[in-house]
Amino acid sequence: MATSYNVNTDLVKGSSLLVYIGATPLAFSKSSDLSISADAIDTSNKMSGNFKSSLQGVISWTISSDFLYTQVALDSNFDTLFASMLAGTAIDVIVGTTADATAFVMAKGLYSGKAYISSLTLKAGDTDVASCSVSLTGSGALIKVIGA
Repeated sequence: MATSYNVNTDLVKGSSLLVYIGATPLAFSKSSDLSISADAIDTSNKMSGNFKSSLQGVISWTISSDFLYTQVALDSNFDTLFASMLAGTAIDVIVGTTADATAFVMAKGLYSGKAYISSLTLKAGDTDVASCSVSLTGSGALIKVIGA
């Protein structure tokens, strides 16, 4: 039996997928990436012949995002991320969707975990709006949100 798809309801627009710091979306986000990888443990031996063999090792995850710099006091702007980085505290991160393009209230969380800020950059081009980038390194499990 053929499966039918509806591009209007089955796909998620990139503009609807946001990185939330706690319950607050990353301020003025332009793009975001969630990367999950697993180390490979080499198990190659004489019985492997001409091919490498391996086992899956530990899993790690990172989130990177580019966003615009704002002076507005928000829970998820450059200054609050900088304060968290200086404090060395893990922050709650959720990758989720928003149903409303103006309110940015999370409609559905997809993945969540705790992460440390591993890099934070402020960019100021001559003819550009000042922008920022942040890289977050997961600490512990990245959890698929139930019902997502």
